[in-house]
Amino acid sequence: MHRYKTCNFANLFLALLIFSLTGFVNANETKAQSFTPKKYFLNGFISQAIIHSTDNNFLGESDDRLSSDFSEVGIIFNAKPIDQFQVSAQILGRRDGISNDGKLRIDFAFLSYTLINNFDWQLGFRGGRLKAPFGFYGDTRDVAFTRPTIFLPQSIYLDRVRNTGFSQDGLQIFASRNAENYHVSWQFSVVDPTPDKDEISDFYPVAVEGKIKANPSYITRLAFEPASGSHKFALTYNRTNSDYKPAPNDFLQISETIIRYILASYEFNNEKFSLIMEIMDIDIALGDSSTHFPGRKYNEDGLSHYIQSTYRFRSNWDAVLRYDTYYTNRNDRSGEALEQQTFGFFLARASFAKTWTASVGWHFHKNWLARLEFHDVDGTGWISKANNPDRFLTHQRWQILAAQLSYRF
Repeated sequence: MHRYKTCNFANLFLALLIFSLTGFVNANETKAQSFTPKKYFLNGFISQAIIHSTDNNFLGESDDRLSSDFSEVGIIFNAKPIDQFQVSAQILGRRDGISNDGKLRIDFAFLSYTLINNFDWQLGFRGGRLKAPFGFYGDTRDVAFTRPTIFLPQSIYLDRVRNTGFSQDGLQIFASRNAENYHVSWQFSVVDPTPDKDEISDFYPVAVEGKIKANPSYITRLAFEPASGSHKFALTYNRTNSDYKPAPNDFLQISETIIRYILASYEFNNEKFSLIMEIMDIDIALGDSSTHFPGRKYNEDGLSHYIQSTYRFRSNWDAVLRYDTYYTNRNDRSGEALEQQTFGFFLARASFAKTWTASVGWHFHKNWLARLEFHDVDGTGWISKANNPDRFLTHQRWQILAAQLSYRF
């Protein structure tokens, strides 16, 4: 079980609980007050999960035991001092058994300037620590109420590189167009990624001993939605560059890493049913030649996708069924060729993961959500080395049973 390294996480959790109870007590008094436009908003969320898994650990020490290691708590602040400017920030405390131990961090903090803002058009800029405009869930993945399940599909939204991949410092231009028959939005960010060395070490199959220097990178997303709201389309493109300076006797003898991905997203909605599909092509280039990273090709052409259906069978109940796949190399989906090339150093089961997920959610109050779900997993492609330090003790077929209680204000 991972212990708190500081009291920050526990203190924030307690403060949020007291704040929420105070809100309930003062609710009627607030309603009686005369309406005045607010220039700032304070919101927050608390989530606690209980996880049990077979054979492998997930988001903590969950192998054949009940783990409470996965927790999230955050405060979101928005202020609009004048019409064209907005300040947004989130303080996040997270435990997940990977590189997050409950310490508070500024997850995002940026200033927005809206140059054009009317019914038809919006155009503006943001600067600071940004949330990556990634697929359907990249912007809002921390709040349990905005996720369809306790854990997002790991084939696309990898928790083990959450800080590095979804929270970045830089500048963004955003624009949207509201027409009679459609809505279209676009974001383009130039960022200086803030690599989390623990996460990077976890991502690579060998230890990262040297220094990682992030170079300017960019990410862009285009989304289109007809006026009916029954369909939604999005296309995300990212290119991330970083230099690597090996340490003496470092096994990882590469000079740079280039990661490029294209993510296509589609969503269908009606009153009771939703269908979402996302597919991602990811290309990872390591070093200058295949000899710099034994057993790996210069270009790894990975492929990930999922299809997910949600049925809202009651006004406050929903059921989710999902199938997702993760391949580090679409040309070696079983991983057997990689294992043979490296004489068993890289295990075949670590090259893929195929997962069935079934989840039930109960929104028993507008601010409360309880969820129970089951995952049946074939492969270990997206599990964390921090949680599973001895890869030879991992198992290819395993299951996860999880429950979560969440509150927001």
